[in-house]
Order: sequence, then C-alpha cells, then structure tokens
Amino acid sequence: MTGPLGLAGTGYRPAPALIARVAATEWKPERGLDGCVRGQVHDETAFGLGGVAGHAGLFAPAADLLRFGECLRLGGGPVLSAETTAEMLRDQGAKDAPFRHGLGVRIGDPGIVGPLTGAFGHSGFTGTSLVVDPAHRLTVVLLTNAVHPVRGREGIRPCATPSPPRPCASPAEHPRPDIATPDIAPPGIAPPAGPPPCGGPAGASAI
Repeated sequence: MTGPLGLAGTGYRPAPALIARVAATEWKPERGLDGCVRGQVHDETAFGLGGVAGHAGLFAPAADLLRFGECLRLGGGPVLSAETTAEMLRDQGAKDAPFRHGLGVRIGDPGIVGPLTGAFGHSGFTGTSLVVDPAHRLTVVLLTNAVHPVRGREGIRPCATPSPPRPCASPAEHPRPDIATPDIAPPGIAPPAGPPPCGGPAGASAI
C-alpha cells in the first residue's frame, strides 16, 4: 500500500535519522529511556511484540496520512477496489454500539468526527485522528501528542464544537473564488469535479 500511494515517510520502527521528526509521547521510566518515549511505539502490547503489530506501531507524517485518507474518500484508487472500499465504509451493524462501525473505521462517531454525521474516521490513544467526509469533499488529519508528558490530562475535547460546513451550491458561493487549489489525490486517482466546499480552498484540508 505504501508504494502505490507514494507514502515514502510511512513505516514501522523509524530509523535514528528520523527520530527528530517524531513527536514525543509519554514518560515511561520502565523502558529505560532518558526522558519520554520518542520514535518507539507507545502501545505496550505492540512494544512487547518488537514494535510491529496490526493495531499499533505505524509511524507516518501528516502528508502521508492525508494521502491515505484521500484514497478512501475517492474510492480506493490503486490499492483497493471500489467494492472493497464501499464494504469497508458500510455500517457493519455492530450490536449495541453507540455509533456505526465500518471495517477499521467509525462512522458518525461524534468523539472523532464531531458534528459531521456522514463522516468516518479513526483515532489513536496518543492523540491522532483521521476524519474523512465525502459529502463535503473534506479530509482532515490531526496529529497531537495528547499523552505528553503523561496521560489523563484534560486535553482538547472541551473546545467548542463548530457547526458543520455546508457544501456550496455553486463556485460563486465560495468565500474566496480566487483560491482554487486541486484535490490532493493519490497517484492514479482523478479528483472529482464539482464546486469546492465552503469555508476554505478546494480539496482536502490537513491540520
């Protein structure tokens, strides 16, 4: 997947030369580190498995994660068929769940996507989030180190929740019609035609 999508910065167990680009997470004296965890997987189980696991351990810059999110938003592109992507994003009917479950993503979970009820995404314990909203042609990446230096702090959830953006009816409604940047599409995927979303330049947004 990383090759076809051009995710050159994504991988397990970052090399020493890349550690300076990795955000520190939690202070874990039991690991014998001089300070907080940095460049090692934070999850205890994945760490016990050598840093490579199906649920944790993958490091990526925001640009790579944005490209992956756009791949899902645009139908799977060179790595997933349209049918597989649709199944991944379909409500799997998890019993007694407070939100809809896809395959590997949560759909409409306010804890992840806020008021964007048609969006899907995934979050991580250390403060990472990917949110994709096809209706608004929006992909958002938020990478924080919420457990730094220790877990259990208040975090950013108490921030006021804004109203969801609305799709523009025409390009003329865009607040800055002079700004028109193309969608950040993975290799082999053509961005969809149509007016840009209100509230910012056309295409995906990364935070």
